[in-house]
Order: sequence, then structure tokens, then C-alpha cells
Amino acid sequence: IDSVSENVVEGVRAHFEVLRWYQIADECCSLWSKGKVSSLDVDLNGGEKVDGSEHIQLPCLIPLDQWAQILQQFLKMVVNSGIVGLFDTPYPYLAPEVLDSADKGRISKPFIAMTERDPKSWAKSRSEN
Repeated sequence: IDSVSENVVEGVRAHFEVLRWYQIADECCSLWSKGKVSSLDVDLNGGEKVDGSEHIQLPCLIPLDQWAQILQQFLKMVVNSGIVGLFDTPYPYLAPEVLDSADKGRISKPFIAMTERDPKSWAKSRSEN
């Protein structure tokens, strides 16, 4: 780690925040689709409200534009950190934001490589790992 720049270290930290906020969004969408959270389920003063035995966390009710601003802040940190590669989820889903941030914050244009996997063998390997 001694030879890794502070910018890259901060970029890696920001990467984990991108993953965290992506996972929050995924979980919140799952809760919404199951009817386990709605705008009426939240105690905005306390951050959560008990609904039966379940606790609904406030991040599920962050307005979409605010969530996007938070995510874009961390994406910008990742892209501008000097990290040379972004792989797998959630980056393909965030490609427009990643490319926009790269255009604004980097000297060179990003290089994009896409691969195609055999769906059956990929699914099998994912279920085993």
C-alpha cells in the first residue's frame, strides 16, 4: 500500500460507497415491490419506524434526485482517482454517468471493453461461487 497514491486509496473508498449506495437502492426497490415500505411507513424524526417486526430504514425514502447526487459524488471520486478499471455491477448500469464524469474530469477518453459470456456456464459459475 505504500506505493499506492492517496488519490487511488480515496477512489477505492469511494468505490465501496458506490457499491453500498447501489445495494441500498436494490434493497429498497425490493422492499417497495413487496409493499414493505411506503411513504406512510416512515417516521422522519426517528429515521425508522417499526412495521410489525420489520424496521424500514430511512435511505429507502431518499428522493431519487438526492440519491443520484450522492451516487454521482462518489462516482466522480472513483473516476478521477486514477483507478484504471471499473468492472461489473453496478458500473454497466451507471455507464452514462461514468462516461460523463470521465469526460469532465480526465485528460484521456475512457477505453471501454465489453465481453460476452456463455450464459449457461456463467450462471453455473455464479451459483457455485
